[in-house]
Amino acid sequence: MSLNYRSEIDGLRTLAIVPVVLCHAHLAAMSGGFLGVDVFFVISGFLISRIILTELQEKRFTFAGFYMRRIRRIIPALLTVILACFCVAPFVALPDHLKNLSYSSIAAIFSASNIYFWNLNGYFSPAVEFMPLLHTWSLGVEEQFYMLFPVLLVLCTKLNIPIRNVLLYAIVPLFAVAVWLSYTMPSAAFFFLPARTWQLTLGAVLAANILPAVNHKLLRELLCFIGLILIISSMFIFSPQDILPGWVALAPCLGAALIIHCARKGEAVQRLLSLKPIVFIGLISYSLYLWHWPALAFFRMYFANMNLTLMQSAAAISLSVVLSFLSWKYIETPFRKKGRVSGKRLAVILGSALAVVFSLCCVVILSDGLPKRLSPEVKTLLSASTDRDKLSGVCAHFEKHGRAAECRFGVQNKPVSYVILGDSHAQALRSAFEHIAPFKDKAGSLWALCACPFLPGADTVPKKDLAECTAMKALVMKELAASPEITHVIITGRWIPAITGAWPEIGGSHRTYLRDSSTKELSGPETEAVFERAIARVAADITAMGKTVIFVGAVASPDIDVPQILALGAFNGTSKILTMDKEENMANNQRADEIFKKIAASHKNVYYVPIQDIFLRDGGELTRNGVPLFYDYSHVTLSAASTILAPEIETRLKKAMARTRN
Repeated sequence: MSLNYRSEIDGLRTLAIVPVVLCHAHLAAMSGGFLGVDVFFVISGFLISRIILTELQEKRFTFAGFYMRRIRRIIPALLTVILACFCVAPFVALPDHLKNLSYSSIAAIFSASNIYFWNLNGYFSPAVEFMPLLHTWSLGVEEQFYMLFPVLLVLCTKLNIPIRNVLLYAIVPLFAVAVWLSYTMPSAAFFFLPARTWQLTLGAVLAANILPAVNHKLLRELLCFIGLILIISSMFIFSPQDILPGWVALAPCLGAALIIHCARKGEAVQRLLSLKPIVFIGLISYSLYLWHWPALAFFRMYFANMNLTLMQSAAAISLSVVLSFLSWKYIETPFRKKGRVSGKRLAVILGSALAVVFSLCCVVILSDGLPKRLSPEVKTLLSASTDRDKLSGVCAHFEKHGRAAECRFGVQNKPVSYVILGDSHAQALRSAFEHIAPFKDKAGSLWALCACPFLPGADTVPKKDLAECTAMKALVMKELAASPEITHVIITGRWIPAITGAWPEIGGSHRTYLRDSSTKELSGPETEAVFERAIARVAADITAMGKTVIFVGAVASPDIDVPQILALGAFNGTSKILTMDKEENMANNQRADEIFKKIAASHKNVYYVPIQDIFLRDGGELTRNGVPLFYDYSHVTLSAASTILAPEIETRLKKAMARTRN
């Protein structure tokens, strides 16, 4: 095991960091650029394992020495970036952003960022684009691995267990675990160590010289070129809508492994990756990784835009490159050398920096994000985020207890005669139905579960709360069958992600599929077919109970946190008129719209009320009289549901029923 410097490894780092940066900045058509992180894991596993194994072989390994090297390598640059974020954030960020920065700073320092951001993940999660330290999740994964891995190697050495055998026999089961987690718990797979361990272990396998050397020069060069193609092509072929990390990460990781294992000095790929400009980017790659995401996040905050213009993105990345060079030269390099920064001096500097960071975090958290910075206008815009139906929380117990725990609304001295079924969008629309004929003089109830579109018999894959959603749908059908007094069933929800499979998440798979008892393989067309079968089944089963079914289409979705974006624009003086893309919204909803119309036309006592176009009029503006129409990125406010949607739904429902009678 040679510890000689290999310039092509720095070139490989460049091959990892450049796609990550370009992908995050949307500066190139690299939909899979995020896979550069997976390449980094393989490189890290190789380099760190090579050091540990060499020191164990020479009987000079110590945990103190190993972890001190990790501290010198990781912490100084990380603390510099965190302190810089606190210098910028008060001038461009809203209170929630500042609090997130504080909590995530603490998590990053303790190598727990992946756990923190996974815990934030969910249907109502904050916008990842405004989280300056989101990218530190990968540092958490890596450091958690190095808390355990050296212990394993030392134990193997003391117990005379061949380390090579342990690594070789572990790699395939670890990969299998990663694939399984990607399908069953995608968000956990993305953020947590178990699904990433195989990538770091693959690097360790290479460091341990387990694989036979490739002695034929032509074959080595061919394998290196294949490795190069695997890495580069994966950046263009894959996207966040694939099931991650799982099988998708195999191509770039194998590509990195082939180059590490087969590259030899003077050969083609080695010479290419050893070119000085390429090596230079590799040298500053850690600093560039640390700086690029905060730069993009703060630019997004300042310009109140989740999708920066080309010039804005280029400016943010240019700034991050300059900061990365300075960080590498004046922070990374000196702190990694004992001769430049002694242990005592290191302890004083890092201790002082940590004290400052923790003090800043405490001030921000205890002050609730320094809200006194905000003007009345900004506070008014942010208040739209709380303009929600207060019954949503009250009506959240049906899923466990059925009608025994149902909430009711409308006329109190009458039995419940209509119910609203669906997900959180059904909750947001509830008040619209309460105010329209034929329901305003009756009693109703809301049976809804967040992120659970009412599609009985259809399951979403992958989905961590699959069992809960399936149980909810079964309970609803059981209670409907046992409730003859319920004559009308209103079914609504966020249909577009259900049929397209594109759901907003922090990390993890952005692509899901629907399956039912007739499904043989998961695919986009099969998801549409399952959706149609589920809607037809719902219509047939509920009308067979003697009830009327009213399907309500999806609301047009801005896909941005409307109050937050408007407030950022007002706070930073970069306000602009926000609108929804009419063509994109209509195109996304076209297939679901066709299915609902088809089912309504072919079933008696089934009606369909489309509502997507209501907010797309007048240029698709997201405010009325300066007040946001959405309380987040897709849910309408209580005010908008009651005053704007209610009269439109009433008119359209009357027309639909009149057409049927005629």
